[in-house]
Amino acid sequence: MSRIHRKHKIFAISFIILAIGLASWMGTIAWKDHQTEVARVEKIELFESVKIELDRYFHEGGERPTRLNLDGKEISLEYGINEELEAHVKKLIRRYSSAHVAVVVMDNDSGNLLVSLGHSKKAGEFGPALPFTATHPAASLFKIVTAADLLENTPITEDSRFKFHGRGTTLYKKQLEKTNSRWARYQSLEKAFAFSNNVIFGKAAINQTTSESLMRMAYDFGFNREIMEEVHLSRSIVEMPENQYNFAELASGFNRDTLISPIHGAAIASIAANGGRFVTPRLLKKVSDVETGEVLWLAKRKEREALRPESAVALRQMMELTVSRGTASRSFRRFDRKIRKLVEVGGKTGSISGGMPDGKRDWFTSFAIPKDEAAGRGISVCIMIVNDNKWYVKSSYLAKEIIEYYYKKILRIENAFIKDGSSQVRKQSEGRS
Repeated sequence: MSRIHRKHKIFAISFIILAIGLASWMGTIAWKDHQTEVARVEKIELFESVKIELDRYFHEGGERPTRLNLDGKEISLEYGINEELEAHVKKLIRRYSSAHVAVVVMDNDSGNLLVSLGHSKKAGEFGPALPFTATHPAASLFKIVTAADLLENTPITEDSRFKFHGRGTTLYKKQLEKTNSRWARYQSLEKAFAFSNNVIFGKAAINQTTSESLMRMAYDFGFNREIMEEVHLSRSIVEMPENQYNFAELASGFNRDTLISPIHGAAIASIAANGGRFVTPRLLKKVSDVETGEVLWLAKRKEREALRPESAVALRQMMELTVSRGTASRSFRRFDRKIRKLVEVGGKTGSISGGMPDGKRDWFTSFAIPKDEAAGRGISVCIMIVNDNKWYVKSSYLAKEIIEYYYKKILRIENAFIKDGSSQVRKQSEGRS
């Protein structure tokens, strides 16, 4: 065999070996990619099974599941719930004994649901369903969305003044017309919000914005879409108005067609607290394999912009006026003085009949933010009380009680200021999510 032929043979053998090695290497990578994809799909399927089990818990009630057996695998569920705060809320609910109550406390930083409780007086038990269902007319809570649309997309500011006649708590077609009545009065948008003036919100919507713009803002605020990942939360519903009067009803919350869940109510309040960012509410913090300790799902903070920061500041001020001088001011009249100096509280009230369960709904959704930014973004609290024949407590008063307890007993904010010539904040870890 000639030298040239030998070289060709060696080259051919080397090429074959290289090709086999490359194919083997690529096969190994493909196999690893396949295994990775299989593991990813298994985690997704497992997480879907967890959601199904949580749905069963929401419908059937009972003890909150902390461990699940799924296809022979023991799964651990870790919640973002603050047990100390939850126990206090249960005590308050038992004390006031309303027909139906839903309480949601959301951490504005993480989105963790520190409390998400429902209670029915007739059944005499606590359950998860009421806060997670969207069978409740939103009433004047929807004014938050309308105010956001006016501030964001029109020349209107919180100081813009509007002329109206008649009672602000009603909404007749005649009130939406231009008037030269000697009895007509003027009110700023900020005060109309704080005192829940239906007429001004209806007229402002008709004259300054469009139904399409308001529907887009509602979508950005979480209506007609999924807002949670680990729970099949009922969607909050808002429908396109058919005429101008329906538009005014929608904008002022003067209808029974716009539906919302208490979870969503807390998330809407947190938009003002978070500078216009919508933070996804979280029930679970972590899902793990008990045997191996492997983390199968880990909650991550998810947020998106719903409102420009400057518009969020104006909205926040309007909500603060509701608490200081508006429809919620009576409930906060005896708000703890130390906490008042350290925390900014804003909110929106609402009341309407109808929905499921049937009764007169009393709403209050709010935020409570430490004035020192080093202490975090605070909490948002949404209370929905359904009354039958008797009223036992206002939702705004119940929220006040919860906010006081959180900052005095959980965060201990009055002890967080160290007087050493400067004002420093030491964040308390007790009970934090």
